[in-house]
Parts: sequence; C-alpha cells; structure tokens
Amino acid sequence: MTSTKQWAAAHGVCVEDTVPAVDDYDEPHERTAEEVAMRTIMLHGVAAVGFIPTGLVPVACWFGN
Repeated sequence: MTSTKQWAAAHGVCVEDTVPAVDDYDEPHERTAEEVAMRTIMLHGVAAVGFIPTGLVPVACWFGN
C-alpha cells in the first residue's frame, strides 16, 4: 500500500514538514485560517455523506455535536 506522503511525492506535491515560501509572492490569502478550516470540515462532511451507506443522518449528527 502506498502512503499519502509517497503518493503526494510521486505527483509532485511538496511533502516537506515546512512548505518553503514561494519567491516573489506577497499577496495576502483571501480567507482567514478559520474560514479555511471550516470549509475543510464541510468538505469532509460532503465526502462522508457520499461514502457512508446510511447517508446524511450520521453526518448531520456529527456536525450537531
């Protein structure tokens, strides 16, 4: 089985513990870290609804907690 890190490296994704800065890039990010985290959690919920055979109910309960 291939680990996530091995898969990412094979596809040219940076797998360093600290991602190096991009030269000549000084534009601020459009979203705050909190907004990015909330979107990530919502995306995980969407993926879970598609994956879990029982569908929406367990995921909705998880979000409720």
